[in-house]
Amino acid sequence: MPGVLSVLLSSVAFRTGLSEQKVKLYTALAGLMGLAVYFLRSRGLKRGKMVYKFVWDRSTSNAGDLVGECLKQHGVKFVYTLCGGHVSPILVGSKKAGIRVIDVRHEATAAFAAEATSRLTGVPGVCVVTAGPGLTNTLTAIKNAELSQTPLILLGGATSDLLKGRHSLQDIDQMAVFRPHCKFVKHISRVEEILPSLEEAFMQSMSGTPGPVFVEFPIDTLYQESLTRDTVAGMIRGKSLVPRMLRWGVSKIINRIFTGLDRPIPIHAPMEVTFPKHSSSQVAQVVQALKKAKKPMLVLGSQSVCQGPEKMRELVAAVTKLGIPVWLQGMCRGLLGKSHRLYVPSNRNKAFSESDCVLISGVPFDFRTNYGLSIPMGVFIASVNRNLDDLQINRDFKMWTAPSVLVNADPADFLIAVADKYPSALPSTQWDEWIDTCSGYHAERMRKNALTSEVVTDFVNPVKLCMEINNYISDDATLIGDGGDFVATVAYNVNTRKPLGWMTAGLYGTLGAGAGYALAAKLVNPGDEVVLFWGDGSCGYSVMDFDTFRRFETPVIAIVGNDACWNQIYRGQIEMLKDDVGCTLDFGSQYHEVARALGCEGFLIEKHEDIGPVLQKAKLLAAQGKSVLINAKIGRTDYRQGSISF
Repeated sequence: MPGVLSVLLSSVAFRTGLSEQKVKLYTALAGLMGLAVYFLRSRGLKRGKMVYKFVWDRSTSNAGDLVGECLKQHGVKFVYTLCGGHVSPILVGSKKAGIRVIDVRHEATAAFAAEATSRLTGVPGVCVVTAGPGLTNTLTAIKNAELSQTPLILLGGATSDLLKGRHSLQDIDQMAVFRPHCKFVKHISRVEEILPSLEEAFMQSMSGTPGPVFVEFPIDTLYQESLTRDTVAGMIRGKSLVPRMLRWGVSKIINRIFTGLDRPIPIHAPMEVTFPKHSSSQVAQVVQALKKAKKPMLVLGSQSVCQGPEKMRELVAAVTKLGIPVWLQGMCRGLLGKSHRLYVPSNRNKAFSESDCVLISGVPFDFRTNYGLSIPMGVFIASVNRNLDDLQINRDFKMWTAPSVLVNADPADFLIAVADKYPSALPSTQWDEWIDTCSGYHAERMRKNALTSEVVTDFVNPVKLCMEINNYISDDATLIGDGGDFVATVAYNVNTRKPLGWMTAGLYGTLGAGAGYALAAKLVNPGDEVVLFWGDGSCGYSVMDFDTFRRFETPVIAIVGNDACWNQIYRGQIEMLKDDVGCTLDFGSQYHEVARALGCEGFLIEKHEDIGPVLQKAKLLAAQGKSVLINAKIGRTDYRQGSISF
């Protein structure tokens, strides 16, 4: 053996032009680095406590059973899918493990439903789709989960490793497609890799900045061993030497896929989730700033509630103790209920311009916060975020108002710590005048909205429609927004009722999430009312999933704001370019009839007097288990003039 190594080293030295001494040194260093990486990785991935051992039966077991058991141990209640032969064992194994398998009408809906389940429960949602187009159909939803920082487990099928790159069915380089958008990607090559890979996938999706992960299962790793052997061997016909050698080689490869299964397979509890922690000095800095502040304000974004409902209750108590006026966005809308004294629903930028102490938690300075440009020079700013890039983004836009304190930590944990250290002895009324001022800004906006609601339009005034809807929705309702202009109008005029009671796509601004979000909301909280607000454009992306609502008995009330155009774009395009090309739809589309054709109910609203009676009927039918689509024809106003985003 030493002689062979010497020859190899001499050969490398000759080919590279390096001395043999340097080749030996570099080889040793590479070996040491490999050992270090292995050591650190094995130390860093501490498995959860073993729950039990799965006994593999080579004649009957398949990897779908392992996947189902692993999902069960991680608290998964639902798997969202559109079926495909590449992944059938996962669906069957999930069902055997007691997990409800929900099949939808488009893979994007499955992924959006998984994302919504994560947001509502704190447990990563799971989407299972077949290879090729099944996976690429989820890409928009996966990118949305990345940008909304939502944990999501995407399990996808793939062609056999034996046939990869040979033009087999639905074979593309899926890892290359998803690697840029997922925190963690893993290709399964042997059955014994499945459990460790899934356990790590769950941990990675929730640690640090939450986000989507992707695990790829070649078809020959999922089906039972005997079936895989018979199928692959059956492709190679003939008794001559060449086919026999091919079958022998393939048999060796299959042996490798199923190696290590003769011993019981340990199934573990979830691995520990980790994220950056704040320091006591950072807490002290913010406490001191609040003591001096005359006009403090707090902005809470979605990352503030990513630890789930239990931590959310602690966060509400902390915010209430601090007594600062609060602006809520994303999944934080509804955190304080619909009428908490500290909650200010609008005019955040006006408050930015007057505040002397800004705490921004779980959201970056992006277009939603006007990039921080409304904050004057010299104001104390504390920005808290798990994502270091989000803390740094757009600092060049606002060099004169760069954050005084950058806290790379969990926003909820940090605010709870600040409230804990904040002196209870300080008067609870110290910011009453400032709170009243901020509430007054919102009240002024609502007075303007009320005036707009009285403007006479064709059909129904959209602002008036939203104000009427606000009077009918139940206090337990979850509201879903999927659209542009109409959904933005809803956001300002329909109050979010409860924590985690409002869902839209968020930063990515994609359309098409509505049906998946509504489906998940009803599955997670079956006793609560779910109201889906659609624009007439966005409705077209997923209206077929009214069939899914019916099949799985998840009654949803969908309200389509039908203005016969893509109004978010139409308004600005007409004003700036004097042409409506590509922006117009028409009132001939009978969206409510589509719902009826799919076995649900549909109603048409064409005048103001229709609103109350139709909403009452819809609520009654939904309570009886039937989904309803309301096609509300609305007119146009200048309510959101100039709302185009750059």
